[in-house]
Amino acid sequence: MTGKVWGTSCLLAAILLGATATATRGEVVPDGSRLAGNISIGKSLRIPPADIPDGYGSFADLNIYLTSGNSPQPDRIAAALRLAQKKLDVCRIFLRVHSVNYVVGPPLLSEWESMEFNNGLSPWERAFFSLTPRRSAGVVFVKRLDWTIGRDGITAVGYGGYLEEETDYLKTSRDRLFYRNHMAGYAVLGRSVGESSLIHELGHALLGLRHVKDRSNVMFSGLLARDDDSGFNERQCARGRANYPWVRPVPDRQMVSARPFPPE
Repeated sequence: MTGKVWGTSCLLAAILLGATATATRGEVVPDGSRLAGNISIGKSLRIPPADIPDGYGSFADLNIYLTSGNSPQPDRIAAALRLAQKKLDVCRIFLRVHSVNYVVGPPLLSEWESMEFNNGLSPWERAFFSLTPRRSAGVVFVKRLDWTIGRDGITAVGYGGYLEEETDYLKTSRDRLFYRNHMAGYAVLGRSVGESSLIHELGHALLGLRHVKDRSNVMFSGLLARDDDSGFNERQCARGRANYPWVRPVPDRQMVSARPFPPE
């Protein structure tokens, strides 16, 4: 059974009706960045936790961040989240939206700068992620990422916890601590990515998975497209269920084994 928390009406209400609280703190991006300016979290809507259906032994709560004028239409976001849930059903991991937030900042905030193409943590990564809750998970929708080539906004990135030990971009112990506590668990998506890109990046960020060479797998990365019916295998599911604190066990519920996955 696929969870129904991703209904379009729920996201429409969250996005269009606005928020009940407004953040009071913000960060200033250093002048060395081409995007210098203030950034803060504006309107924010907390969504009451949904009941986790029977059959799911683990769950993950997501914070959704929208940059003004650069996010997909609510129905496209809802469709991508429903697809993500469908792919995670084999792992018995249930997704819930914890909050929907508007990001307030200079217009060029949408031109996301990443550590991968800046040889270290970028000013926008430091500024934005300093505002996210500690050890949380979520999705940030922007116009495009800084390595976009060709059609606007088709790129995305998932900040997996494993990168803390595997990348040279985190230069100091302070950088690694910041990454572990505020960046790991998040995906950043350009506004024109396909629906399947969300679950691929959540595979990195939420489940802690690396790329594979199998086109039938969600985590395939290459010049060719993933198969339409791509999925996770049981080894990946087990890795994801163990990726605490981004994925958590359902309290007082015995883990239900994932249904068999087709052989690789």
